[in-house]
Amino acid sequence: MKSRFSVRRQLLKWLLLPLLILIAVDSTILYRISLHFLRKAFDHALYETAYDVSQILIQDRLNNAQLELKPEVRDMLLSSQQDVMYYSVYDQQGHFMGGDHALPYLKPLSGQHKTLYYGAGQVSGHDVRVVSMPVVIATEEGNAPVRIQVAETRNQRQHLASQILLGILIPQLLLLLVAVLLMWFGIGRGLRPLWDLHAALAQRTPRDLSPVQLTQVPEEVSMLVESINQLMQQVQRLLESQNRFIADAAHQLRTPLAGVMAQTELAQYETNPDALQKSLGNIAISTERLVHMVNQLLILARAEPEVMQAIQMHVLDLRALAQHVTGDLISLALPRNIDLGFESELAHAWVLGDATSLEEMLSNLVDNAIRYSDEGGRVTVSLLRDGESFVLSVEDDGPGIPEDEREKVFERFHRVIGTKQPGSGLGLAIVLEIAQVHGATIQMQDATPEGGLRISLRFADHGADAPVITG
Repeated sequence: MKSRFSVRRQLLKWLLLPLLILIAVDSTILYRISLHFLRKAFDHALYETAYDVSQILIQDRLNNAQLELKPEVRDMLLSSQQDVMYYSVYDQQGHFMGGDHALPYLKPLSGQHKTLYYGAGQVSGHDVRVVSMPVVIATEEGNAPVRIQVAETRNQRQHLASQILLGILIPQLLLLLVAVLLMWFGIGRGLRPLWDLHAALAQRTPRDLSPVQLTQVPEEVSMLVESINQLMQQVQRLLESQNRFIADAAHQLRTPLAGVMAQTELAQYETNPDALQKSLGNIAISTERLVHMVNQLLILARAEPEVMQAIQMHVLDLRALAQHVTGDLISLALPRNIDLGFESELAHAWVLGDATSLEEMLSNLVDNAIRYSDEGGRVTVSLLRDGESFVLSVEDDGPGIPEDEREKVFERFHRVIGTKQPGSGLGLAIVLEIAQVHGATIQMQDATPEGGLRISLRFADHGADAPVITG
C-alpha cells in the first residue's frame, strides 16, 4: 500500500524552507547594519574621550606637568558603568611616556603614522577597543609628535549587540509564526476545490457518468476536472459499446440457436434413417454457422478501440505476416478451386501494430473474398510501397459490391441484399475496427472495369524503428 501524504504539509514545507532562508539572510543583514552603526557610535564616543584627554595632557604639559591625568580628572573622563577605560602616551618610536603601562602600544599600519585610527587589543586579559590619535606636545627640545591612546573594554558593546540581536530575531520569529499560520489557512483555502471535487465524486452512484460540474474552479483543478470528465466519457463509451455488443450478440445468436434447437428436437423424433441423417447434416451446418458467428463476435469484442488501447504494439514485418496468413488460408480456397496467391516485390514492410489483430483483419478480408468469389475464381493478396506508406490489398474477381452499399458493409451485421453466401455480417466491421486502431485507412474500389472488388489498407512506414536483422 502506497504511503499517503498531505499536500498542505508538503506545500508548507516547500514554502517554509525558502522563508527561513529569507528571514535568516534578512536578520543577518539587519544585525550587521546595526552593529556597524553601533560601532560607529561607540568609536565616536571613544574618540571624544581621547580628544578630551589629549587637550588636558597638552595643557598640563605646557604647565611643565607630567603626562599623567590627575585622579579626579581621570575619574571624570575615564569612567563607565559597565566598562573599564585606559589611556597611555607613546612617542613615534613606541616608547612609553605616561598613562597606563598595561595598555600596549598600538603600532600604526602603513599610511597611518599621521592619522587617527582604531584597533583591537588586550589589557589584563580583556578585549578592548583602542583609538590612537596623533598630537603635538611641548618638550625641552621643542614640539614633539606623540600618540595618545584611549581604550575601553567591550562589555557594553557586547551587551547592546545581544540586545540588538534579540530585538531583530523576536519580531522575525513572530513574523515567521504569523506567516506559517497564514500559509496554513491559505493553502487550505486554495485546496478547497479538491475537497469539493471529492464530495462531488463521493456522492455519485456507479452508474452516474455525467460530467463533473464545479463552480469557481481554479485553473490547476480545472485541468483535473477535465481529465476526470474525459475519463467519464471514455468509460461511458466503453459501457455503451459493451451494451451494444451484448444486445447485438443476443439478437444475432437467438435465431441460429433456435434453429439448432428446432432441428435437434426434430431429429429426436425422426425414425427414418435417411431423414435422420439429413437432419443431423442440417444441425452440423447450423452449428458451424453458429460457431463462426461466435468466433466473429469474440474477434469483434477484442477489436474494440477501448480494448486495443491496452495492447502494446510493436514494429513488425507486414510482408511476412501477409504471406503467412495467405498460406494458411489456402485450405479454404482449394475446395472451391480458387487461385489464392500473394504478390509483393518488397523485402520487408515494417509497420507498427499487433500481429494477432492484423492476422485476424487480413483473414477476414481473404475469407470474404473467397466466400464471394465464383468457383474457379482468383483472389490475390498484394503489398506495395506508395510514397511513405505501405498498401496492403485483397482483390477478387467476384460480383463486387455496389457503390451505394460500400459504406454500409462496414456496419455490424449488415449484409448486401441478394447475397447467397452465408455469413454473419461482421467480417468487414472487424476489419474497420482493427484498421482504425492501427491508424490505417481503407479504400474499396472495383478490381477491373469488368467487376470484382479490391479492398486496400494504407499503413504508415515505421522502417526507421525496425529491428536489426542479422545473419
